[in-house]
Amino acid sequence: MFFLTPPCHISTLPKATARECPGLADIVAKVENRTTRKISRNSIFGLLCWEPQMFGNRVATVGGGCESGFAPEKEQHAMTFRILGLPAEEFTHPFDLSDFDLAAQGGVRRTVDGKYPCRVSLTDPQPGEEFLLINYEHHRVESPYRMRFAIFVREGDQTYDKVNEVPEQLRNRILAVRSFDTNAMMVDNRLVDGNELEPVLEKMLAPSNVDYMHIHFAGAGCYAAKVQRA
Repeated sequence: MFFLTPPCHISTLPKATARECPGLADIVAKVENRTTRKISRNSIFGLLCWEPQMFGNRVATVGGGCESGFAPEKEQHAMTFRILGLPAEEFTHPFDLSDFDLAAQGGVRRTVDGKYPCRVSLTDPQPGEEFLLINYEHHRVESPYRMRFAIFVREGDQTYDKVNEVPEQLRNRILAVRSFDTNAMMVDNRLVDGNELEPVLEKMLAPSNVDYMHIHFAGAGCYAAKVQRA
Protein backbone atom coordinates (compact mmCIF):
# COMPACT_ATOMS: atom_id res chain seq x y z
CA MET A 1 0.00 0.00 0.00
CA PHE A 2 1.12 3.58 -0.68
CA PHE A 3 0.17 6.93 0.83
CA LEU A 4 -0.51 9.72 -1.58
CA THR A 5 -1.00 13.43 -0.94
CA PRO A 6 -3.77 15.10 -2.98
CA PRO A 7 -2.80 16.34 -6.47
CA CYS A 8 -3.99 19.58 -8.07
CA HIS A 9 -7.60 19.90 -9.29
CA ILE A 10 -8.69 17.58 -12.09
CA SER A 11 -9.48 20.54 -14.32
CA THR A 12 -5.78 21.31 -14.64
CA LEU A 13 -4.90 17.90 -16.12
CA PRO A 14 -3.68 17.90 -19.76
CA LYS A 15 -6.06 16.17 -22.17
CA ALA A 16 -3.22 14.12 -23.65
CA THR A 17 -2.45 12.69 -20.25
CA ALA A 18 -6.07 11.69 -19.73
CA ARG A 19 -6.04 9.84 -23.08
CA GLU A 20 -2.83 8.01 -22.16
CA CYS A 21 -4.16 6.94 -18.78
CA PRO A 22 -7.84 5.94 -18.85
CA GLY A 23 -9.49 6.10 -15.46
CA LEU A 24 -7.19 8.86 -14.22
CA ALA A 25 -10.10 11.18 -13.48
CA ASP A 26 -11.72 8.57 -11.24
CA ILE A 27 -8.50 8.11 -9.27
CA VAL A 28 -7.96 11.85 -8.81
CA ALA A 29 -11.57 12.31 -7.73
CA LYS A 30 -11.08 9.73 -5.01
CA VAL A 31 -8.03 11.44 -3.49
CA GLU A 32 -9.02 15.07 -4.06
CA ASN A 33 -9.97 17.11 -0.94
CA ARG A 34 -8.35 14.52 1.36
CA THR A 35 -5.17 14.86 3.41
CA THR A 36 -3.92 11.32 2.70
CA ARG A 37 -5.45 8.19 1.24
CA LYS A 38 -4.37 4.59 0.79
CA ILE A 39 -4.36 3.55 -2.87
CA SER A 40 -3.67 0.06 -4.18
CA ARG A 41 -0.56 -0.58 -6.28
CA ASN A 42 -2.64 -1.36 -9.39
CA SER A 43 -4.66 1.85 -9.29
CA ILE A 44 -1.73 4.17 -8.69
CA PHE A 45 0.03 3.79 -12.05
CA GLY A 46 -2.45 5.99 -13.91
CA LEU A 47 -1.84 8.86 -11.51
CA LEU A 48 1.90 8.43 -11.66
CA CYS A 49 1.83 8.91 -15.43
CA TRP A 50 0.55 12.43 -14.86
CA GLU A 51 2.69 13.72 -12.03
CA PRO A 52 6.05 12.48 -10.70
CA GLN A 53 5.71 11.02 -7.22
CA MET A 54 8.42 9.83 -4.85
CA PHE A 55 8.03 6.43 -3.18
CA GLY A 56 11.15 5.59 -1.20
CA ASN A 57 13.98 5.82 -3.74
CA ARG A 58 11.73 5.25 -6.79
CA VAL A 59 10.37 8.02 -8.99
CA ALA A 60 7.61 7.67 -11.56
CA THR A 61 8.31 9.04 -15.02
CA VAL A 62 6.38 12.00 -16.42
CA GLY A 63 4.18 11.68 -19.53
CA GLY A 64 5.53 8.23 -20.36
CA GLY A 65 2.20 6.37 -20.31
CA CYS A 66 1.02 3.86 -17.77
CA GLU A 67 3.61 1.28 -18.82
CA SER A 68 6.54 3.50 -17.86
CA GLY A 69 6.39 2.36 -14.23
CA PHE A 70 9.25 3.28 -11.93
CA ALA A 71 12.72 4.50 -12.71
CA PRO A 72 15.38 2.02 -11.57
CA GLU A 73 17.05 2.65 -8.23
CA LYS A 74 20.63 3.88 -8.25
CA GLU A 75 22.88 1.46 -6.44
CA GLN A 76 25.11 2.91 -3.75
CA HIS A 77 28.29 0.99 -2.96
CA ALA A 78 29.84 1.50 0.48
CA MET A 79 33.58 1.89 0.71
CA THR A 80 35.17 -1.36 1.90
CA PHE A 81 38.00 -1.18 4.43
CA ARG A 82 40.69 -3.55 5.66
CA ILE A 83 42.05 -3.36 9.22
CA LEU A 84 45.56 -4.69 9.88
CA GLY A 85 47.52 -5.48 13.02
CA LEU A 86 51.31 -5.21 13.14
CA PRO A 87 53.37 -7.95 11.37
CA ALA A 88 53.81 -10.84 13.83
CA GLU A 89 57.23 -11.78 12.41
CA GLU A 90 58.72 -8.51 13.63
CA PHE A 91 58.22 -9.49 17.28
CA THR A 92 59.67 -13.00 17.44
CA HIS A 93 63.16 -11.92 18.49
CA PRO A 94 62.30 -9.63 21.45
CA PHE A 95 60.63 -12.50 23.33
CA ASP A 96 63.93 -14.44 23.22
CA LEU A 97 65.86 -11.63 24.93
CA SER A 98 66.77 -11.59 28.60
CA ASP A 99 65.21 -8.87 30.72
CA PHE A 100 68.59 -7.09 30.72
CA ASP A 101 68.93 -7.14 26.91
CA LEU A 102 65.29 -6.21 26.49
CA ALA A 103 65.74 -3.20 28.76
CA ALA A 104 68.76 -2.14 26.70
CA GLN A 105 66.40 -1.82 23.75
CA GLY A 106 63.87 0.17 25.75
CA GLY A 107 61.49 -2.73 26.45
CA VAL A 108 60.06 -4.37 29.56
CA ARG A 109 58.38 -7.71 30.25
CA ARG A 110 55.04 -7.62 32.07
CA THR A 111 52.31 -9.94 33.33
CA VAL A 112 48.80 -8.83 32.44
CA ASP A 113 46.78 -7.38 35.31
CA GLY A 114 44.43 -5.24 33.25
CA LYS A 115 43.45 -4.43 29.67
CA TYR A 116 46.58 -4.09 27.56
CA PRO A 117 45.83 -4.26 23.82
CA CYS A 118 48.08 -6.45 21.69
CA ARG A 119 48.89 -4.58 18.46
CA VAL A 120 49.47 -7.78 16.49
CA SER A 121 46.24 -9.74 17.04
CA LEU A 122 44.19 -6.67 18.09
CA THR A 123 42.93 -8.58 21.12
CA ASP A 124 43.23 -7.93 24.85
CA PRO A 125 45.37 -10.51 26.72
CA GLN A 126 43.82 -12.34 29.65
CA PRO A 127 44.99 -11.75 33.26
CA GLY A 128 48.17 -13.70 34.01
CA GLU A 129 49.43 -13.75 30.40
CA GLU A 130 52.87 -12.37 29.59
CA PHE A 131 53.41 -9.54 27.15
CA LEU A 132 56.10 -7.07 26.16
CA LEU A 133 55.93 -3.31 26.32
CA ILE A 134 58.33 -1.98 23.73
CA ASN A 135 59.04 1.15 21.75
CA TYR A 136 58.12 0.63 18.11
CA GLU A 137 58.32 2.76 14.98
CA HIS A 138 54.92 2.16 13.40
CA HIS A 139 55.15 4.96 10.83
CA ARG A 140 58.48 4.59 9.03
CA VAL A 141 58.11 7.33 6.46
CA GLU A 142 60.11 10.24 5.09
CA SER A 143 57.74 12.96 6.24
CA PRO A 144 57.14 15.09 9.33
CA TYR A 145 54.64 12.45 10.46
CA ARG A 146 57.24 9.75 11.06
CA MET A 147 56.37 8.31 14.47
CA ARG A 148 57.20 5.71 17.11
CA PHE A 149 55.53 4.99 20.42
CA ALA A 150 55.07 2.39 23.16
CA ILE A 151 53.05 -0.70 22.20
CA PHE A 152 52.03 -4.00 23.84
CA VAL A 153 52.60 -7.32 22.04
CA ARG A 154 51.87 -10.89 23.09
CA GLU A 155 53.98 -13.86 22.09
CA GLY A 156 52.62 -16.25 19.46
CA ASP A 157 49.78 -14.04 18.22
CA GLN A 158 48.85 -13.91 14.54
CA THR A 159 48.42 -10.66 12.64
CA TYR A 160 44.84 -9.39 12.48
CA ASP A 161 43.77 -8.93 8.85
CA LYS A 162 40.06 -8.68 8.07
CA VAL A 163 37.80 -6.79 5.67
CA ASN A 164 34.79 -4.77 6.86
CA GLU A 165 35.16 -6.11 10.40
CA VAL A 166 36.10 -4.12 13.49
CA PRO A 167 37.88 -6.07 16.26
CA GLU A 168 36.29 -5.97 19.69
CA GLN A 169 39.45 -4.37 21.06
CA LEU A 170 38.61 -1.15 19.20
CA ARG A 171 34.92 -1.13 20.05
CA ASN A 172 34.88 0.13 23.63
CA ARG A 173 37.59 2.76 23.33
CA ILE A 174 37.75 6.34 22.10
CA LEU A 175 39.87 6.40 18.96
CA ALA A 176 41.80 8.95 16.95
CA VAL A 177 41.69 8.21 13.20
CA ARG A 178 44.21 9.86 10.87
CA SER A 179 44.31 9.59 7.09
CA PHE A 180 47.45 10.01 4.97
CA ASP A 181 48.26 10.47 1.29
CA THR A 182 50.96 8.67 -0.73
CA ASN A 183 53.58 11.11 0.58
CA ALA A 184 52.70 10.22 4.19
CA MET A 185 51.23 13.67 4.75
CA MET A 186 48.11 13.88 6.89
CA VAL A 187 44.87 14.52 5.01
CA ASP A 188 42.27 14.41 7.79
CA ASN A 189 41.77 13.33 11.39
CA ARG A 190 38.78 12.49 13.59
CA LEU A 191 37.97 11.47 17.16
CA VAL A 192 35.40 8.67 17.22
CA ASP A 193 33.69 6.24 19.57
CA GLY A 194 34.86 2.76 18.61
CA ASN A 195 31.24 1.59 18.44
CA GLU A 196 30.66 4.05 15.59
CA LEU A 197 33.86 3.42 13.67
CA GLU A 198 32.62 1.95 10.35
CA PRO A 199 30.95 5.05 8.82
CA VAL A 200 33.94 7.18 9.79
CA LEU A 201 36.37 4.81 8.07
CA GLU A 202 34.22 4.71 4.93
CA LYS A 203 33.94 8.49 4.79
CA MET A 204 37.63 9.14 5.43
CA LEU A 205 38.72 6.59 2.81
CA ALA A 206 36.47 8.12 0.14
CA PRO A 207 38.71 11.02 -1.03
CA SER A 208 40.94 9.94 -3.91
CA ASN A 209 44.06 11.46 -2.33
CA VAL A 210 43.81 9.24 0.77
CA ASP A 211 46.17 6.25 0.62
CA TYR A 212 45.83 4.72 4.12
CA MET A 213 44.82 5.51 7.69
CA HIS A 214 46.12 4.92 11.20
CA ILE A 215 44.00 4.37 14.29
CA HIS A 216 45.32 5.47 17.67
CA PHE A 217 43.93 5.09 21.17
CA ALA A 218 42.91 8.66 21.90
CA GLY A 219 43.65 8.66 25.64
CA ALA A 220 47.24 7.40 25.64
CA GLY A 221 47.87 8.43 22.03
CA CYS A 222 49.52 5.12 21.17
CA TYR A 223 49.20 3.35 17.83
CA ALA A 224 46.40 0.78 17.44
CA ALA A 225 46.01 -0.41 13.83
CA LYS A 226 46.32 0.40 10.14
CA VAL A 227 43.39 0.79 7.72
CA GLN A 228 43.43 0.64 3.93
CA ARG A 229 40.98 0.08 1.10
CA ALA A 230 40.04 -3.55 0.60
